[in-house]
Amino acid sequence: MCSVLEVGFQRSVECQRAYSSATEASGGRPGTSCETRLSRRNVYDRPVSLHITAQARYEFLNHLIRERLRPPAAIAELGAAPGDQICAIAKAGFIATAVDIGIDSDGWADNTAGRMQRLLDEHGVTFVEWDLDKVPYPLEDEAFDGVVFTEVFEHLRDYPVRSLQECARILKPGGYLFFTTPNAGYVMNRLRLLRGRSVYTPMQDWIGGVPHARHAREYLFSEIDQAMRIAGLDVVLRTSRHFHLADKSRVRRQAKRTLDLLARTRNTLGPLIVMVAQKPADPAHTDRINHMRRPEEP
Repeated sequence: MCSVLEVGFQRSVECQRAYSSATEASGGRPGTSCETRLSRRNVYDRPVSLHITAQARYEFLNHLIRERLRPPAAIAELGAAPGDQICAIAKAGFIATAVDIGIDSDGWADNTAGRMQRLLDEHGVTFVEWDLDKVPYPLEDEAFDGVVFTEVFEHLRDYPVRSLQECARILKPGGYLFFTTPNAGYVMNRLRLLRGRSVYTPMQDWIGGVPHARHAREYLFSEIDQAMRIAGLDVVLRTSRHFHLADKSRVRRQAKRTLDLLARTRNTLGPLIVMVAQKPADPAHTDRINHMRRPEEP
């Protein structure tokens, strides 16, 4: 099994190295990364606008949303670039709001200037430009039935738990947070450390480029569980997946399927933390959580 995993892992390392070189050469624009170059075609050479991993993750998250919410429920996506996920949500009939820092937003897709804004306009999505490291967010209390917060938490540099507290604030009682972030305890990270390799964002990203595009920190399942509790949110689903299963190489396909099976059966070893959390509908529950969060008075 390990030999198969190592082959798949080597491809990931090669992609990361290519990402580092491209980022350094381009002044740090995320749109020139290896992942974005791969986004222009899938493994069968059909043109696509997004990397196949993002497509699979969007589809899975949209399934989780449809299981719990019905149009025209109000949904906000925090860190919405490149816009495809929130536009798919709007197309399904939900009232959609996109919140994003607005810097290099098109770089997360194919770098076409104005791509994200055109998508949002075409699908009637309300856009709010905001840095998610700054709280409070310019969104009303209890305004949304759902909040989508995927592949963003690891980019926040100050006190990321405050972002989860903001999610709880803007959710209606009984509303849902749909959340993903890389798993620091991923089995391939463990193997890489054993080989004396780094598991952090490439060094080039700490020399130059766009600061918010790099990972400030990655987390364990237990740490996200704790952060959700502090924010007053109840985790109702916790799982993991390896979304990029398609590959021309039979060996790499098998490696990815093995990793996906491992992620489903042993979440803490998977590449991604996937959680759905709910804001309690019982005000007394929320009051108890808030009391636990407050510092003791002198």
